[in-house]
Amino acid sequence: MPEKPFEDYLNDYLDENIGIESYADEGAPDPRAKQLAEALIAGATAEGYTDEDIAPWKSDLERIIADRFESNTDAEVRRLAAEDD
Repeated sequence: MPEKPFEDYLNDYLDENIGIESYADEGAPDPRAKQLAEALIAGATAEGYTDEDIAPWKSDLERIIADRFESNTDAEVRRLAAEDD
């Protein structure tokens, strides 16, 4: 049995695995989100999370990951712009 709720595992995973990346091509699906979602599920399963723990999040994982990529990159762009001012 995992020590923390799946939501905490998810947030820790995102913090550890999603940095500052280039923006995805808006005209094509971003394969990074799908790859990380699959890796996250595999890691969570190895940590003892069950399908019932993961199921409420599974359909949104790719979107959550893609959103984190974008928000991290947006924050870095703002930081760099502030340095230039």
